[in-house]
Amino acid sequence: MLFFDDVEDREIISSSEKFKVVPFNREMAEETVSFLKRALNCKISLFIFSCMAGISRSSAIAEAWAEFLKKENIDFTALYERSPLPNVYVKRLMLLTLGLMQRKSCLQKK
Repeated sequence: MLFFDDVEDREIISSSEKFKVVPFNREMAEETVSFLKRALNCKISLFIFSCMAGISRSSAIAEAWAEFLKKENIDFTALYERSPLPNVYVKRLMLLTLGLMQRKSCLQKK
């Protein structure tokens, strides 16, 4: 089980101790991806993503996982209890960890 706050603001994330928040981080993303892939390898077919409000943190992880399943051509059905509003920071870290997104370099051409 992971515990992290629903923060996206870069200033708050970079000063997490000052603001007394626990932001989602690369280690948490790697732990989450590892767990989900192990479950998939064990033929688990039902994944439920939930957080305190069930709107942004869980939907960010669920949407990134859905993109991974699509890439792998694995059929799935997405069901939402509430309208999702994914935390962009969490989703981006998940997509990076799942290999579905490249980290942008300041040297890359636009």
